[in-house]
Amino acid sequence: MPNPYVDYDVAGTEISSTYEGRHVTLPETYLNHPTHADDLVDGKDPVTFGDVADGYGVGVAFSSASGVNDLIAIDTEGIWALSVVASNDEGNSAIEIGDIIFINRTTCVLSKISSDTTNIVFGYALDSATGDGAAHVIAVKVHWAPWYDIYRDYAAAGAAEDALLIDVDDASTLATGYQQGLQNSFHATGAMTGDAERHNYAADMFLADTADTPYAYCYTAYIETTGDPTVGQQCAYSAYLADPGDSCANITAIDIGLEGGTNSPTGRHCFGRFRNHSAGAVPDAVFMMEGTPNADYMWSFESVSLPVVAAAIGGNQTHKIRIRAAGVDYFIPLHTA
Repeated sequence: MPNPYVDYDVAGTEISSTYEGRHVTLPETYLNHPTHADDLVDGKDPVTFGDVADGYGVGVAFSSASGVNDLIAIDTEGIWALSVVASNDEGNSAIEIGDIIFINRTTCVLSKISSDTTNIVFGYALDSATGDGAAHVIAVKVHWAPWYDIYRDYAAAGAAEDALLIDVDDASTLATGYQQGLQNSFHATGAMTGDAERHNYAADMFLADTADTPYAYCYTAYIETTGDPTVGQQCAYSAYLADPGDSCANITAIDIGLEGGTNSPTGRHCFGRFRNHSAGAVPDAVFMMEGTPNADYMWSFESVSLPVVAAAIGGNQTHKIRIRAAGVDYFIPLHTA
């Protein structure tokens, strides 16, 4: 079926009706719009209004202004033929039907550039254009949505910048319950089979050949106190698994897997690294077991391999645990009885 929007090639042509209660009227001085000789908004301009602190609205101006106090009607929805630059955060990029179109908050240039430091969502492309970095007039579904699609690309502005920052300042007090900066609640109802997985939170990092990095951490946790508050327990990561029911095959609080392979490093290649950062505050223990009972076994090695090795001496010693201290190997003998 032919695309009904491909024949619109004049910027400012309205393609849908306006009878949906979607119009707002604001003084010209409240609007951000493309640059013109008189510094005033022109009819059919894409516009933004608002500010960084409280959020922005988007739309298309119906008429031109002759002064900053003129009231301008704005369509915050609809389908319009608008000029869109075929580029994204990485450079030139083809525009495809369904792509999210972003608008620069101040210059009001439309493109696929999604950097949250400059751009916000304007709408969706209903036509395509080649990825030549040039401006193309295409049909765009305008949509003012303060809480728009949660899936979008965020690009950090510099080496020390946050691509996405959620800054929570909460002075409330509680006698019970939880005070949470960010909570994600995942409710699963569908059945899954085979090797399918469900992840309530997933953090993926991909390092390219050019991404030399001294320290790469997929997830970091940091806690700092000011002064001397009364804190009953401070923990960088807490995992609690409730009763899984009778049909759960395995329950593990922390599951760590290393792929290894021929490219495995020679140093700090381990399942867990424990480091005391301050020599003046020595922890009570590397592991502290609490609760009754603690566990059936201190360790359970499902397959006989390092650090459990076959014993080299006789008697009822069948295996031993190899430990390295200050570069020297030592062995703890294990006996069957």
